[in-house]
Amino acid sequence: MPKTSLSEEDYLGIIDLHSRFVGCKNWADLNDCLLRHLLPLLNCDSMAYGLANLDIAAGQLHPTSVTGLVGKMTKEVSDMMVRLTPYSKSMNKKLLTSARSVVACDVDVPRKTVHKEFDLYYRDHPEHKSLLYSLEYRKSGYMASIDKVETDLGMGIQRWSPNDKPFTLRDVRVMELVRPILFQTIKTIALSEELAKYKSIAESLADIPTGVALVRKDMRVVFLNKSFRESIPPEPGHKLPPDLAMAVQKEIDNLSKKMLEPFPEIPFYKLSKETFGLSIDPVTKGDEGECWLLRLKPADDSFSQMRLRMQEGNLGNREKEICCLVKDGFSDAEMASRLFISLHTVRTHMKNIHQKLDVQSRAKLVAMLNKTG
Repeated sequence: MPKTSLSEEDYLGIIDLHSRFVGCKNWADLNDCLLRHLLPLLNCDSMAYGLANLDIAAGQLHPTSVTGLVGKMTKEVSDMMVRLTPYSKSMNKKLLTSARSVVACDVDVPRKTVHKEFDLYYRDHPEHKSLLYSLEYRKSGYMASIDKVETDLGMGIQRWSPNDKPFTLRDVRVMELVRPILFQTIKTIALSEELAKYKSIAESLADIPTGVALVRKDMRVVFLNKSFRESIPPEPGHKLPPDLAMAVQKEIDNLSKKMLEPFPEIPFYKLSKETFGLSIDPVTKGDEGECWLLRLKPADDSFSQMRLRMQEGNLGNREKEICCLVKDGFSDAEMASRLFISLHTVRTHMKNIHQKLDVQSRAKLVAMLNKTG
């Protein structure tokens, strides 16, 4: 009989982490919080986080820069892990093709499979023999997460020998509940630093394909790039169009609440022929006052389309999590174990999902969740 709830101690630890992340104003604050509180909660030894070039359609994941190193994760090990990423095909495949936000060896991928991929890396890079063996990599375990909404942020968490304890569903569930506010904290700190270098952020964002705008609290546009202007020209007075301004304000008002949700809603904005996913991140006050970075990403990939259909069906957070697992081929019993709920509860949610999305069978539900366009 699977456990149907995390322990009280786990929930208290997660709540404590949420309040601590809110208080992090810079990288030093965040790294100290991760070292003192998140790693002990997960019984892990190190972690790294940073930017990733993620192409879901092409099934490719390439780290581009590491922002933070915590615990036993040295710069030398981090550089090696970045180069090792193309070899980690089993974990990458789970991250890119599943609807889940967190994957772990022992839970989603056998540890032996991960270690065989390390062996291939060692074969091609014998110069790292001493480093790999000093880590006793065949006894190590890994957990990873990416932000599929914006597809530019990822992190990895490690257990190094002699800490060879297998990852469990409990570890994955704790990370799923911590991940939204952790990723939001990372983005907020990064954007705050970039705003201090306003000229450089304008230059770096000018030609990227994603529509980007920096807006003030009164919805006046401080900066927008070419992609944003072509999709949504600003109103007279450099203000956002009224319907977009209303959607942005609603998202700003709900931001603190969404940080506490394991499956926060993506705000979508529809034009006549295209639907965009809206990403809104706060940045600290500068010369322009309180500002928000607004990004528009075409919602044409399967993940965004699935999220849009679930939100249009008014699914609750738990129902959305179940849809993601259904899409990934989980049975009712496997979903119960993964989410720490009873089999009866899973079946009740499945019945409600069928009604809300107007599908008559599991096969039709899977087809809907995988549909694009």
